[in-house]
Amino acid sequence: MHILLVDDSIEVLEAYSELLEGSGYRTTSCETGLSALIRIGAERPDLVVLDLKLADISGLDVHRALRADPTFCSLPILFVSGVILDEEVLRAQVCDPEVRLLLKPIHPDVLIRTIREVLDERGRAPEAA
Repeated sequence: MHILLVDDSIEVLEAYSELLEGSGYRTTSCETGLSALIRIGAERPDLVVLDLKLADISGLDVHRALRADPTFCSLPILFVSGVILDEEVLRAQVCDPEVRLLLKPIHPDVLIRTIREVLDERGRAPEAA
């Protein structure tokens, strides 16, 4: 399973990458929304872990672009945010009832469990044990 990590914090990207790779996932990291859109098109990840606040375009803009593209409209996205936000409010904002949100700081076990749940819900059985 390949997971694309998108966050403007290098430290967060490194921590997520180390955790996920240690759990058997392959990861790619991006610091901007535009670079994420390019990488998604080139690498076709199984899941995107996407920060809401990025330096160039927002995570919401990335989500909108992906949902407008028939190739990526069903790509699972797990939003993460340091800003307190209700998951139901986010779902309404993006008109996507399947959106998941984790608030930073995220406990490693919660991140791994949620990723497995999202992949399982979308019929993408995780390879990691």
